[in-house]
Amino acid sequence: MFKINKKHFIHVVLGHSYLFYFVLFAIGIFFDGIKPVHFLHPELAQNVGVALVFIGSLLMVWSQQSSKKSLHERHETHRSEKAFFHGPYAYLRNPTQTSLLLMFLGLGLVLNMVFVSIAAILSFILGRLFFIKKQETILLDRYGQSYKTYKAKVRF
Repeated sequence: MFKINKKHFIHVVLGHSYLFYFVLFAIGIFFDGIKPVHFLHPELAQNVGVALVFIGSLLMVWSQQSSKKSLHERHETHRSEKAFFHGPYAYLRNPTQTSLLLMFLGLGLVLNMVFVSIAAILSFILGRLFFIKKQETILLDRYGQSYKTYKAKVRF
């Protein structure tokens, strides 16, 4: 049996969150394959979907680049409040989750697949309720008041 290093536990929680997105996305594809339902005019759905995939991809890249820049501060126990405000993290507490929502929802629209679009929204909501809540508990335990102040300033 392997032991999870508590220092990296937050990455386990995030990994489960991403896996959850993938599983619900696959379930959406399955149901759309069984009973295809189209809910928007195809041209409108494609235009909006492409825009969402593009914006979500840019947000994902920006999030990852910003996360890399703060790598040296990640393992400090006394992280300053300012350290949390890198890139999109100044506006969104979970920009990677938001980018996944935009990309999966956009793909559902491009393909005009109702169940994929519903799965994207459901993944985001359930992910926030379970995985992100757990992640924020870990960050609060690890960084205390600095994270609490950041959380109060960046509401979403």
